[in-house]
Amino acid sequence: MNQTLKPLRVPKVIRAALRLYRDNYKAYLKVAFIANLWSLLPLFILLLIIAVLTILFTTLVANNSSDFGLWLLGVLPLIIIGWLILVIYCSSKFFTNAALLSRLTFSQLTNQPETVQEGRRNITKLWKFFWLQFMVNLIISVFNIGLSIAQWLVFDLPASKIQGIIGFILTITGNVCYFVAYLWIYVRFFIPEVPFVIEPEKDIFQAITRSWKLSQGFSWQIILIVIASFFITLPLYVFSAIPIVIALISVAPLLQQSTVSPAILIGLWTSISGAIVSSVLIFSFLNIAALPFWQVIKGIIYYDLCFQKNLTINSNQ
Repeated sequence: MNQTLKPLRVPKVIRAALRLYRDNYKAYLKVAFIANLWSLLPLFILLLIIAVLTILFTTLVANNSSDFGLWLLGVLPLIIIGWLILVIYCSSKFFTNAALLSRLTFSQLTNQPETVQEGRRNITKLWKFFWLQFMVNLIISVFNIGLSIAQWLVFDLPASKIQGIIGFILTITGNVCYFVAYLWIYVRFFIPEVPFVIEPEKDIFQAITRSWKLSQGFSWQIILIVIASFFITLPLYVFSAIPIVIALISVAPLLQQSTVSPAILIGLWTSISGAIVSSVLIFSFLNIAALPFWQVIKGIIYYDLCFQKNLTINSNQ
């Protein structure tokens, strides 16, 4: 399948993504399943740590032991450091598997199909995938801060001093301008993991630069593709929020009481915490289906942008 998309037409990209997904769903879902297991591991370990500490605390309090606080102060920093290292490692594994899906897509489009095992053998940058995503998020965050400041100075501040419909229009206009500008920045850094996983000679900054340069002149088409993809996968993400919505509805009457006992507070905390964990688990399960679609979209966009700009790809294939 090496047909070109001229140039990044939304219906053709979506149809191509759905077709590739359908033809390779077994391999894609397997990779996505592994990716989401890695993403859940830090949560499971954190819950285990909390459970163990709670049991220890309950036992020591029952025995009137005063050593628990001193022990916890000494051990807690080590637990936190170890858990953060685990988060970085598991995130790297998640991002690597996600990028692998885009690599498999690209290999299909170039008529050089790889198996999952072949694709994994050609990926040697495990830890760097975390730092790639960290740098991308940092760059987008810096732009986001700048956009927020600009929105406040140009729209929100004048709107706060103007009463009536004009102030309202200024506020709405500011929000729309912020949203559009943020989307424009976001899509410029939408695909850095794809050149990173396909072109082994690329380092982190070269992959980020590659995404920026390739998307130049095609930002609005990519925005439309992202919006269309978002609405396709939205039902999955909305469904994962149901436990939190139910929990909030159930605890709302309790929050309206003038006085809340410690037992009720513990019940509220347990209910909301359980809802959050349930939502995370549901999201991860549903993301097994959504993740391949997004990564296939990225692989198609990268392939077509390279074709549009007549770039040669060295992918070790």
